[in-house]
Amino acid sequence: LGDQLNLTQLERFSGLSARTLQTTFSEALGCTPMAWIKEQRLLKIRQNLLAKNTDRSIEAIALEAGFQSMPSFFVAYRKRFKETPGQTRKTG
Repeated sequence: LGDQLNLTQLERFSGLSARTLQTTFSEALGCTPMAWIKEQRLLKIRQNLLAKNTDRSIEAIALEAGFQSMPSFFVAYRKRFKETPGQTRKTG
């Protein structure tokens, strides 16, 4: 998840065409491959923020999970979990 992935790379890894890959993900998971990856990254970040045994910064955790833009990470996190990463860390 920490790697910068795109649809072309996923096609190569899976051996499927972009259309087949998109259709398969949509039928099985109800989302696009990139949306699924984003969700998995956000869940991993949340898990790390809730862990009491880390002193890493929120930015370091987000970068490790594959987010390259902090503003888009903060927007995506708040939209998904209805709280800021800092709020999550305080409740952990």
